[in-house]
Amino acid sequence: MSELDLLRGLGDQLVPPPLDSLRETARQRTRRTASASLVATFVVALGLTGALVSLRDDPAPRPVQPVGPVVDDTRPLTYAEGATVHYGDQTLTMAGEVVELDLTDDGVTVRTDDNRMWFTDGSAIHEISAIGESGGGDDETSGGDVLWGTYVGRVVSGNSGSEVAW
Repeated sequence: MSELDLLRGLGDQLVPPPLDSLRETARQRTRRTASASLVATFVVALGLTGALVSLRDDPAPRPVQPVGPVVDDTRPLTYAEGATVHYGDQTLTMAGEVVELDLTDDGVTVRTDDNRMWFTDGSAIHEISAIGESGGGDDETSGGDVLWGTYVGRVVSGNSGSEVAW
């Protein structure tokens, strides 16, 4: 028998599997692939959750300690009505109408309408200077300087400390 005949005989003996069997095998493989993908996704999500939780559970940073001595930088509520200055819970009457005031750590500096400068710590009022008229401001009646339409005043103090300039 020739080799071609032998191969034909073997080919005739081969019978393809039934179509239902092939479909069942395909379904099993699809389920296995989906299950493996689901497990892999769950493992990745679990790992990411663990990493985020470990980052979140770090102890809170310690508060920054001040380098120098702690200074009480609270200043009392201060405002003026006419010639009356309200400095915290104290009320003081000035020699003229108050046109400007500036608060320091030790008290309040006041400029009255006659361009005299005063200082008080709440107990006594001291005249510290007299200044001339504003030299070039647009609002001569207020005695202050006006730059670009904004009143900037004549008295300046810092956010902390007791230095005042005018």
